[in-house]
Amino acid sequence: MERDGRGAAGNSDLPVLLSEAGLSNAALARAVVTTGSEEGVHLGTTATSVKRMLDGSQPRWPVPRLVAKVLTRVLRR
Repeated sequence: MERDGRGAAGNSDLPVLLSEAGLSNAALARAVVTTGSEEGVHLGTTATSVKRMLDGSQPRWPVPRLVAKVLTRVLRR
């Protein structure tokens, strides 16, 4: 992972996966909230939250797991 000017580690895989899945930041955020809700977890994930992830911010648990679950479902892998 490369570091940006602020010292945060960027996530170079996430934008590629979002593009491959055909998901916008808002669509991923909605899917994460829905998936969390299915598990009884209330989240406030938004398009801005996803933008921060793309910029290298590490979201709190269980968001990383839910992002992976959403992408797994959409990409079927």
